[in-house]
Amino acid sequence: MEKQKRWQFITILIVLVLTLYNILPTIIYYSKPLKDPISMEQAQGIASSISQRVNDLEPQSIDWVHSFCNLLNVSPKKVEIQPQEPGLITVEFADEKQAQLFRKFLPQAGALIPFIPAQLGLAYSENQGNTVTVARRVGFRFDPKDQDALFHFGKKSSSDGKIEDFYFQLIGDRFTEVATQVFGSSNQSKEISAILGSSENVDQELFAFAKQITTLEELFGAKSPIFIRYLQSFTQTDLPESNSLITRLVKKIDDQITALDASLKVQGEGENAKALERKNAILNKAKSVINANSGVLRSQQKPLSKKDIRTFLLQQRTKNNSVQAIYTLSLPKNNPFFKNMVLDWSNDQVLLNLQDDVKTIVQTEPKNERQRLCQEELNKLIFNDVARISALTDEKVNQGYSNFFVSLSNLPGSSSVLALDLSQIAKQIAKDTLVTINSEWNPTQQDLISGKFPRFDLPAYQKADTSQKKLCLVVV
Repeated sequence: MEKQKRWQFITILIVLVLTLYNILPTIIYYSKPLKDPISMEQAQGIASSISQRVNDLEPQSIDWVHSFCNLLNVSPKKVEIQPQEPGLITVEFADEKQAQLFRKFLPQAGALIPFIPAQLGLAYSENQGNTVTVARRVGFRFDPKDQDALFHFGKKSSSDGKIEDFYFQLIGDRFTEVATQVFGSSNQSKEISAILGSSENVDQELFAFAKQITTLEELFGAKSPIFIRYLQSFTQTDLPESNSLITRLVKKIDDQITALDASLKVQGEGENAKALERKNAILNKAKSVINANSGVLRSQQKPLSKKDIRTFLLQQRTKNNSVQAIYTLSLPKNNPFFKNMVLDWSNDQVLLNLQDDVKTIVQTEPKNERQRLCQEELNKLIFNDVARISALTDEKVNQGYSNFFVSLSNLPGSSSVLALDLSQIAKQIAKDTLVTINSEWNPTQQDLISGKFPRFDLPAYQKADTSQKKLCLVVV
């Protein structure tokens, strides 16, 4: 038997040491109690690290500006964060030529910074001078003494399985915002109000709206429940002039038809004349559809208010405060496409369920061209509405198999929440903005000086005299 050599033993020992060195971090990581809930002390540490990372963006931005100037071969005399406005960086150059070069390339370069909160751009559109003001995307500075006011930590549920007040309020606010867009003032009533109040491109907006009316009537039929709900949504608004909304819309269509008739007399024949004739036909058809369904349009549907939604949530909580509870808000007449919203506490989801007839059309394989067109048009309207809801609520609305849903948590099975109070940050930004206005704005117009044109934050405005409130600047 061959005797083991010394170098072989050393090689084996080195391999063992290297293996242990590589897996040691993993062993240490998994030796920690990962399943243990987050404690208050840990949450405060996380809040501190968030604050520190945001504040660290300030010196990082300064360093980036210096590095960018080196690439441009320009030498700034001064680069500093404005004391009262942490969202702005003042960059001063020796001459205007260097400043112009910096202004030219900063917007594109600043937008290419990989970490989005660190991105930079020009604050103002000034084209002259030796000083350039750079805007930071995150214009806020955390003060350690304000941490308890800005961050709120709480459990989702109590030991006996009941929803905690803090979590109920947090989720309730998010549910309220989504429900307001789904069952509140309809998108169609907002479109009509925009058409009636617009002075620019009103003909294009009116024509697009009229074309949508005629298209839906042709595809689904005048007696279709989908089309009837669509028409009912025209007056689903809390605006005081809702009673006259349809009358004013018809008058607007009449005015447009009259204008087209006049244009046709001037145009004579040709492609332009044919295009105008098609527009005229669509507007006349839309007017006929509206007049034929005047009874449906008069049955105004009351939009759901935020107060109504909060009352609903409190009533449901009184009935069932368990973390396994399911709250269903059903208002099938308040949206042409969605019949109800479901708040599923156990799965941290808000479900948007489609109307039964809508679901049937979008899930059934079309057998002919008409059914295919109906499905395409309905899908377009649904996804447009979902996109609108997502944009206005800042929630990501996902598509499920037979519905849409909003995930209230990105971490399944979590038992606690650390929330940042954006209203407090907004107040601080408003305060900093007012300080900047008072220190930097020196109007030459006598009517705009602070003595004649007072400047307030919201608390000061509420306490101000009636005479001061008539003409003033309020920063909120």
